[in-house]
Amino acid sequence: MAGIRIAVVGAGIIGCLVARELAARAPHATITVLDRDAIGSGASRRSAGLHLPRGATERLRAMTRYSQDYYDRLRHERPTLPIHPTAVSVVSATADDRAVRETYLAGAEPVRAEHRDLPAVGIPADASVWRVSGGHHTVVHDLTCALARDLRSRVDFREGVAVTAVQPGSGGVVLRLSTGDTLTADRVVLAPGPWTADPALAPFAAPSGAR
Repeated sequence: MAGIRIAVVGAGIIGCLVARELAARAPHATITVLDRDAIGSGASRRSAGLHLPRGATERLRAMTRYSQDYYDRLRHERPTLPIHPTAVSVVSATADDRAVRETYLAGAEPVRAEHRDLPAVGIPADASVWRVSGGHHTVVHDLTCALARDLRSRVDFREGVAVTAVQPGSGGVVLRLSTGDTLTADRVVLAPGPWTADPALAPFAAPSGAR
């Protein structure tokens, strides 16, 4: 990927993580991240940032495992990042732990707990409580900004610059910008957060099922 030009549209947590991976894997690429607003100001600012080690389907559990492992690596590489292990309790109407064990990740290790271990939140007396491991809480906006700061020397961030048109061509993809300028890239990654329906991006985001 030597000399390749890559544009990432969206400077939220996904856009910044994509830029981070590109910078590591393609050291000679020219990387530009564009955002219509400020870094981390969309869904990343509003995200609860709570990770629960579970998934209703095998596909969701695989995605959850990937996400959990990635954030664990980030936390160990940079202990000062705002990623905090969080105690998780599961309240079940049955004492049968099969549903809990099937839904939660293999490493979650559900363990029966006593009601008195939890705050007084009105748990029914006949309910069962399970402790699971692997939960964490992330201050997503702060993490996004920290990742962007780390990348400033390597990645060109353009805040307050919206993409108004995406025009693929033989010489690359031309992005028309709200400033009146254009940017040509060999590859474009869309990470629009809540703006998947934006007229300029919708034709390219819709086939992926993103919404």
